Amino acid sequence: MYKSIYAVLFLFVSGKARELTDAEKSRLPRMYELDEYKSCLAEVDGLYCFGTIHLTPLERPHDIYELMEEHSSNPYYFNRTLIRRGWCLSARDAEKSNASNVFENRAKNWAKTLCMNAKLHRLQHCRTYHETKDDEDAIEPEQELFVKILLAILAMNIVGTVYDHATRDSSRRNKLLLAWSMSANWNKLTAIRTTGDPRLPTFEAVQGFRILCLLFVFYAHVLVLHYLFFVANPEALEQLTVSTKGIILSNGSNLVHMFLILTSYMTTYNLLLYSEKKPLELRMLPLCIYKRIIRITPVYALVMGYGATWYARTRTGPMTDYAIKGYSATCVKKFWTHIFYLNNVINKEETCLMPSWYLAVDMHLYILTCLLTLLLWRYRQAKRLYTHLFFGFLFVNFLVCYIYEYKPLVFLSKAEAISTLFEKLPSFWHYYISTWGALPSCFAGLYFGHLQYDLLKKDNTILTNKALVYLHNISFPLTILWAAVTGTYTHSISSRLSITVFMVVDKIVFIFLSSILVLGLINIDGPQRRFFAWSGWQALGRMSLCVMLCHWCVGCIIAAKPYVYEISDIEMTVDWIATVVLSYAIALPVTVLVEYPFQKFFETII
Repeated sequence: MYKSIYAVLFLFVSGKARELTDAEKSRLPRMYELDEYKSCLAEVDGLYCFGTIHLTPLERPHDIYELMEEHSSNPYYFNRTLIRRGWCLSARDAEKSNASNVFENRAKNWAKTLCMNAKLHRLQHCRTYHETKDDEDAIEPEQELFVKILLAILAMNIVGTVYDHATRDSSRRNKLLLAWSMSANWNKLTAIRTTGDPRLPTFEAVQGFRILCLLFVFYAHVLVLHYLFFVANPEALEQLTVSTKGIILSNGSNLVHMFLILTSYMTTYNLLLYSEKKPLELRMLPLCIYKRIIRITPVYALVMGYGATWYARTRTGPMTDYAIKGYSATCVKKFWTHIFYLNNVINKEETCLMPSWYLAVDMHLYILTCLLTLLLWRYRQAKRLYTHLFFGFLFVNFLVCYIYEYKPLVFLSKAEAISTLFEKLPSFWHYYISTWGALPSCFAGLYFGHLQYDLLKKDNTILTNKALVYLHNISFPLTILWAAVTGTYTHSISSRLSITVFMVVDKIVFIFLSSILVLGLINIDGPQRRFFAWSGWQALGRMSLCVMLCHWCVGCIIAAKPYVYEISDIEMTVDWIATVVLSYAIALPVTVLVEYPFQKFFETII
């Protein structure tokens, strides 16, 4: 029933006369086709190329082309005049001319059978027999170095574990070696926190909620990945784009601000707690940054190193050449910009691991949160100041987005745009992944971090307020409902002012609901808190960093099937479950062998 309502609503607001029938769709040229890959590159003369072709009619009227144009006129559908092909060509012919000309000539000959003309829109990648043989036989120095680093890390863990067990009865033990004890780090990962400051366990529910948010993000990313590869039924992806599920996922992209709010919220609260032991000073800022870097960078560098070396060799086939090799090359090019958390500033439109922009934004906002907390922790009007900053930077968001015509992700989430990962869309690269666009979330986290501290230290009667408890209980379903209803509504607005106003209002509502939800999970006892505070979530929550960094590579490798495949809800669900399971399976040893020991080692040094 609901799907029918949304479908009718979409057709109404999009202004399209009709949907093509199945019979008419069957007359359209296939959007994706692949020649046999292995047999092509088994020949010495083999040359396998990927390209996008733009079709035009040789003469009008042209029934099929008019159907292509009619279908493509829906902005949320693929442009069916652009088709993708993976073709086996002759390397000898390419030597005489070039690969682009050979590819385009084959396209022209093929298009003539449809009474159309073909022009090469883009040649993505070509691979020869000799390159295939070289890849099979040769190991690059960078790949050797990566393996040696892994072996060195494993050796340190073995040494640390042996030392830990051999010196259990000793009163003087080397903490630098103990940092590498696998058994100690395993105990840290699986420990159930039940003692200590009674205010600290209140954050246990956050671990469970973080896992739920990550699963939502992973599902959205798995769906996005299917747009990048060759599917036999692109109509299914088009329908997904305008379905209730697709609208919620695209308009739920503000979920990333939930993680940013949590970072500022918990950082502020923990620093205020620390101020009870020792007064906060600005000179503590370098230490705060250092601790954040040693927590994130070792795992980040490891995943980036994998992306730059073995990523493209994990799975062979045409889709590896088509997409993964390009991402791997970008990992090489942008390795240091990622390590210094500048990947959303320098060459921002070049993608290595798409979700990595979040870590850059998170690091920038973490530094700002620490700076403001260290400076203003004694300032009685801090919450009022952060409220002013929140609305002030929302206004800045409004002005910049209005001037440059930036749009929220729900407006950009169209099949053709997703298939290119929002290539050449300034709204995504200059606003969505920017640090300045996330500043309101940072100030919201600062405000609620101070509020959390004040509530538990001075007055917590507000936590028993029936209205607040009720709002907390409905905040999660209300957030989903908001994403669905407003996401559908956005299809009916087109003016610059309306779009910009929607962006600001949407961000205010989402940040408000998210903050109430988190505040309640921490402070209000109820079914939601008890569910998310289950001890079983704690270990999974502690692996969140590793899982978040690994899941894109895992999902990409799973989706890069070496053939044109049918997409369905079952296919996407299976890929999602496989991505989650494999990501956690990889994250477990990475957390125990890399994240924890490096963090302990560098903490011991200072």
